[in-house]
Amino acid sequence: CNHINAVADAFSKRTVLPDWYTYPSLAYSLAYLTAVPYIVQHKIAGADIPAISQFISDSKQFKLSVRAVLLFVSCLSVFWIYAVVRLRHRGHWEALLAACLLGLSWEVAYHSRWIAPDVLMMQFLALALLGLVQSCEWTLPRGKRRHWLLFAAAAIGLACGTKYNAIAFVPSLLIAAWFLWDPREGWRPLATLVLQICFLVGGVFLLTTPGAVFEYDRFYTDLARQVTHYGELGHGGSTVDLGWSHVWQILVYFATQAFSPYHWLAPFFFAFCPYGFYCIFRENDRLAVVLTSVLAFYLLMMALQVVLIVRNDLP
Repeated sequence: CNHINAVADAFSKRTVLPDWYTYPSLAYSLAYLTAVPYIVQHKIAGADIPAISQFISDSKQFKLSVRAVLLFVSCLSVFWIYAVVRLRHRGHWEALLAACLLGLSWEVAYHSRWIAPDVLMMQFLALALLGLVQSCEWTLPRGKRRHWLLFAAAAIGLACGTKYNAIAFVPSLLIAAWFLWDPREGWRPLATLVLQICFLVGGVFLLTTPGAVFEYDRFYTDLARQVTHYGELGHGGSTVDLGWSHVWQILVYFATQAFSPYHWLAPFFFAFCPYGFYCIFRENDRLAVVLTSVLAFYLLMMALQVVLIVRNDLP
């Protein structure tokens, strides 16, 4: 596993920076923190640095510990979705159903067990969704809605620090900021809010991936390699055509597989998605625009890639 090897390599070099930026560093940081008790235990036992590094790289026990930590954090998305529905003045059972639709998804459960950042990113984006939805809750004072929007920006910063794909959610923050703006106050409050959003997203990302500054050359090289890999080179049998063909295959995946491994059952749940958007639009048209933008910008970003690996689409 690349994250495990990055931890072992960083420890052997007596550094906390991974020198590896195919993914940002939040998942790597969680793996490193998981290694700390093992490192302390082996140091007390008198092991030297090469021996500890070898243990980190080869130990099945450590790999299972990292999987457990990532699984736990990823599963928090179930609670965020429950909170999203409850805070929209819905009942407990409706919120529980929404949480179960996510938590009982075979695809989500399967990918949550990987030492990979995809479902971890989805969890932070579910947390950001909580902030976005509350920022459009017009029963709240405008000041509180602004705070919820900044909360969403921080969560998206964490998501960007988990996987680069999360950058596609930033335009939805700016649309929500536009809806919070009162033209009678002039442009300065809007500009200030936009700057705060950008500062939070960028600042939290750099806190989780400091190597973007301290190991800039390696960061830029690895990021450019990923952009080329996804946008031009492809990935074996997961290579698809750009544009609408890619979007169509994503929609077919969600309609027939994402909600259930049984093809006769999955479309039943998927059919409620457009109806749900219609209901949200009737209740709060601005919230509907923000949520639609979340879907549209993410699909647009994925449509510009030639690689379709379904875990990238879990958000």
